[in-house]
Amino acid sequence: MEYRLGNINMKIVIYLTFYLYVVFTGQSEADCIFPCGFRNKTFDLYADDSELSGQIWTFNADGSGATFVGDPVNCFQISEQFLILRIEKSPYFVCFPIFYTDGQSNFTFVIQGFGNSKEFENVRSALNESQLCEVCGENGAEIITVVAIGKVIHINNYQ
Repeated sequence: MEYRLGNINMKIVIYLTFYLYVVFTGQSEADCIFPCGFRNKTFDLYADDSELSGQIWTFNADGSGATFVGDPVNCFQISEQFLILRIEKSPYFVCFPIFYTDGQSNFTFVIQGFGNSKEFENVRSALNESQLCEVCGENGAEIITVVAIGKVIHINNYQ
C-alpha cells in the first residue's frame, strides 16, 4: 500500500476534527452569571404562608454560584425572565420566573412548590426548548410568589 502525503494530511485533519468535537461537546456548562446587583449580597426571603419566609439567598462575588435556602446552586441559564439554577454537583435543575430591575435592592421570583426540581442527566450546555418547558412549565404544584429584600450591612471603619 502506498502512502501519499495527501492521505496522511487528510487523516490528520479527520483526527483533529474528531478531537475538537470531543473536546467541545465535553465542555462544561454554558456561561451564566447572576446580575451584578445580586453578586456578593444576601437577600431575606418573604412569602405568605410558606416555609421560604425567613430563609436567605446569598450570592457569591464571582456571580456564578449562590446558596439558596442552605443549598449550593450554580447559575446555569437565563432565558428571558427565567433563571435556571443547577443544584451543585447534581443533575437537578430549578427554574424561577424572576422580576428584577437593575439597581434595585430587591427582586421578586415565583417558585412552584418548595423543593421542586427536574432531573436532566448529562446536560452540558443550555437547556433546549423542550427541557425549558419541562423545568419551567406549570406542574400543578402550589405557586408561591417570593420577595427577596437585600440586607443592609453596615461596616464600621472607625478606628
